[in-house]
Amino acid sequence: MTAEDIVSLVSVSDAAISPDGKTVAFVRRTPRTPMEGKGGSRSIIWIVPAKGGDAVRFTAPDRSSFAPEWSPDGVLH
Repeated sequence: MTAEDIVSLVSVSDAAISPDGKTVAFVRRTPRTPMEGKGGSRSIIWIVPAKGGDAVRFTAPDRSSFAPEWSPDGVLH
């Protein structure tokens, strides 16, 4: 594995389960494309049903977002 391989990896982190247990929010980190400039990554919050299914992007793709957090009433911040 090369350094280039490592920086091109997609990773998932910061999973947060909603108070009702039905939804999971998580951060998906992807490398920036060559058109966006060299180096760095983009982190976007996604949500997915806890029982499985398709993930849906929660935050805008043009900025990085971190550490999803649910309020007690089920609102994602």
